[in-house]
Amino acid sequence: MYLFKIIRAAILLAALAHAATDDAAKAEEGQELFNKSSCMECHNKSDFGGEKSKARTYQHIKDYTDACQINNDALWFEEDVENVAEYLNNEHYKLKK
Repeated sequence: MYLFKIIRAAILLAALAHAATDDAAKAEEGQELFNKSSCMECHNKSDFGGEKSKARTYQHIKDYTDACQINNDALWFEEDVENVAEYLNNEHYKLKK
């Protein structure tokens, strides 16, 4: 029984570590897209996070990111929008998913 609990805990920890690594990879890809797309030509740091931010949830970040890429003909895939939203959340917003 004790061995079963240890194995179950090890599997859980491995899954959590994998998820954290996956989020970091998404954020890194998102940062590259964000920079390549010249997002800061229209935005400045004060647009992201803080009390003036319209984004109150992670879904808001994704929605605003998607709207921006559509308005600017970025032609991103859904995965790209997710990656940029992940980057913005990690860097600026720090909201729960």
